[in-house]
Amino acid sequence: MQAVTAEDVLAVNTREQQAQVDAVMQERIQRTLRDEGATIVSGINTYIEAGVRIGPDTTVHPFTFIGRDSSIGGDCVIGPFAMLARESIVPEGSVIAGNVSQEMAKLE
Repeated sequence: MQAVTAEDVLAVNTREQQAQVDAVMQERIQRTLRDEGATIVSGINTYIEAGVRIGPDTTVHPFTFIGRDSSIGGDCVIGPFAMLARESIVPEGSVIAGNVSQEMAKLE
């Protein structure tokens, strides 16, 4: 039998519990991306959905939202105040700041 952490069995019955579970997931997602070479300047002020891929040496600044299944190349600068819609594609070496629509992110 394999033991699991207390975080793995959190129940969501209230809005407060939903916020706690969301914080746990953000920490896991961001930790994985950091381990793969991304820099996330302020994790608490950044929201990254599951399935996002970020290349090495990319910096994500505060107040940034990156939608599910987006792909960001290496050596990019994302944010501050960037909003990448789900499935956005950002080529290597790009700089994205401010509110960016999905179409703009895919074209750059």
